[in-house]
Amino acid sequence: MNRKYIGVFDSGIGGLTAVKHLIEELPNENVVFLADTLNMPYGSKSKEQIIAYSLNDFDILNRYDLKALLIACNTADSAARKTLQKQTSIPVLGVIEAAARKACTVTENRKIGVLATPATVRSGKYEKAVHAIDTDIEVYSIACPELAPMIESGRNAEDPEVTEILMGYLKQLKDRQIDTLVLGCTHYDVLEKKAKELLPNIHVISSSACAIDDLKELLIRQDLLNADPEPERIYLVTADPEKFKKTASAILKNIEIDEA
Repeated sequence: MNRKYIGVFDSGIGGLTAVKHLIEELPNENVVFLADTLNMPYGSKSKEQIIAYSLNDFDILNRYDLKALLIACNTADSAARKTLQKQTSIPVLGVIEAAARKACTVTENRKIGVLATPATVRSGKYEKAVHAIDTDIEVYSIACPELAPMIESGRNAEDPEVTEILMGYLKQLKDRQIDTLVLGCTHYDVLEKKAKELLPNIHVISSSACAIDDLKELLIRQDLLNADPEPERIYLVTADPEKFKKTASAILKNIEIDEA
């Protein structure tokens, strides 16, 4: 039994969608989660800024005894994963490669759409990850600068403006005749149900869920699973914990938030 923590970070509440999947799939694991609310959103920042923020996030999480680190942020994964892997000997997992593999598995017409932040789209990491598997698959990535900040503020698919913006992005991808959609920002999991309603015949893939599948496989393979019946869960933010708690409750109920 390995009682060390799994460290998870994101710029905001999106990473909690990964934590939710983690708790469901690995209920006995100790988890420490960090939301860098002080610097959110990452998606509009430069690569250099994102790397600096991600290194700071890791420094905070590394105060705990970690056995694995999950970058529950597509933007940070695209910009900083290689840098973080050089900083530590523990496994560093991201969300992009896991989601890309899943998309390649389920697509039938070999046309994949990706909704992501501007920084993730600029990086081209989804295209690279898909084409590393199959160069003939077409990937259409759409930058969605409005969505993550709106979700971070507590708005969701029940909000008419959010739905209208989402519909505009999805129409662009529907016009490309995609049969598979990747939610390439963990914040967008909040919109998963609405996306499925708007595109009922499309496979919709959560990068959060895919990453947890990879994490579970890793822990089993490396004999790192914890069987503690009373695991510890720690939730940290870099700014305004009370505000974060209000919006976080839409994803995880009754959690205590502390400032890092």
